[in-house]
Amino acid sequence: MTANKKMEGTGVTPEMQLQVEGDQGIAVIRGGGGDRGWNGIQYKLGMSSKNTNAQHLSMNVARVPPGAVAFAHIHVDFEVMLYILQGHVRHAYGPGLKYVIDNQAGDFIFIEPGIPHEVYNISDTEEVVAVVARSRADEWDNIIYGAHEHAVRAHKHPMNSNDRSLILGVDGGASKTVALLGDAQSGAIIGRGRSGGSNFHAHDKTAAFAELESAIAKAFVDAGLPRQPVQALCAGLAGVSRPEDEAMVASWVRQRGISQRLLIANDGWLVIAAGTPDGIGIGVICGTGSIAVGRDAAGTMSRAGGWGYLFGDEGSGHDLAIMALRAAACAADGRGPATELLPALLRHWQLQLPEDFITFLYGLADPRPMLGDVGPLVIRVAEAGDSVALDIVQRAGNELARAVMAVQRTLQLANPVPIALAGSMIVHGMPLQQALASALAQQGLIVQATPVIDPAE
Repeated sequence: MTANKKMEGTGVTPEMQLQVEGDQGIAVIRGGGGDRGWNGIQYKLGMSSKNTNAQHLSMNVARVPPGAVAFAHIHVDFEVMLYILQGHVRHAYGPGLKYVIDNQAGDFIFIEPGIPHEVYNISDTEEVVAVVARSRADEWDNIIYGAHEHAVRAHKHPMNSNDRSLILGVDGGASKTVALLGDAQSGAIIGRGRSGGSNFHAHDKTAAFAELESAIAKAFVDAGLPRQPVQALCAGLAGVSRPEDEAMVASWVRQRGISQRLLIANDGWLVIAAGTPDGIGIGVICGTGSIAVGRDAAGTMSRAGGWGYLFGDEGSGHDLAIMALRAAACAADGRGPATELLPALLRHWQLQLPEDFITFLYGLADPRPMLGDVGPLVIRVAEAGDSVALDIVQRAGNELARAVMAVQRTLQLANPVPIALAGSMIVHGMPLQQALASALAQQGLIVQATPVIDPAE
């Protein structure tokens, strides 16, 4: 290819020119050219103004290695289109990276200018391969890294990340994961990230790690800081209860370069630390799942529950949903008392007849996500005075009390016993709190309950 004046000053190199064949209006790169790395992605050289006469377009093939992340960035004043040839990719995007979309081979993707986004290969075994086209010929010359509102300000007024030491706290449950980035000197929270559930036993391991990665990345973006190792990490994760679970997470943290100093534990221990004096007492987590954990003054620990949705999680949001559906079915058949739960559930899912429950729920590959917000519905119906819903809530409180008493029998804590309450169902569900308290009182246990809204703090 013969370079002309249109290419002068565009950064073209002899090596890049050697890859290009053709002249007189058509240029060719056979096999996509050599590889170049950028922000966790490997690119075939492709075509741009750096090696052709292109004025408005650039194109190449991107490869994202298994488990890799292209951290948050913005394309300034140019559009991007992708076609996924292979693999499964996730984009977290928008203000605070609060939106998430997953794509796979055969999908087209269009990214508007100025949209903050982060790219994840959500597989640990298969790379993502995509054709990438841009509406600028200079490729990456106009990209802002570490991008959403805070990060754009940081780009214009950069903070030296070496000015402060950072710490990271992570609370991972079955429905959501929260990451808090803090200043190690003051303890102040400077960045927050939130993603989906990261319970390794409720979700695929690859998906759970992707949610952890997403929450952590969002915390850095929220702080307006580039991604970097932190001084220490404390992670409380639902489903992490065995040494092999802790080792698996610790290995992932170190491989990702997140931190070399870390504490990995079940999320219940975060609740005790956050909601009891000196970390002594009992923690009750009741969200999608449920568990009770405890610690005494000697450091002895105990736990009950947390066996998962198949044969455990009594008293949880999932358990409330199943009991509500059974009560609705019984009411529809005439096998049980009438209850407002039946019309409430039909309205909730926009169904016409009770029989539609069968088609709707059994037609789903995994109906659990659809049950996630039924627990709060049961609480609302109970608060309105429905006797069946009130009975369901009391039964859930009794089950949570059984778990608390099992921990208490091991630890023999003196009355009044500090109890920390965490999880959306019990923190925001006053009827369930009252049901638990009354069940414990019948067992002779006097408690001092403290709701913990954000255990990661």
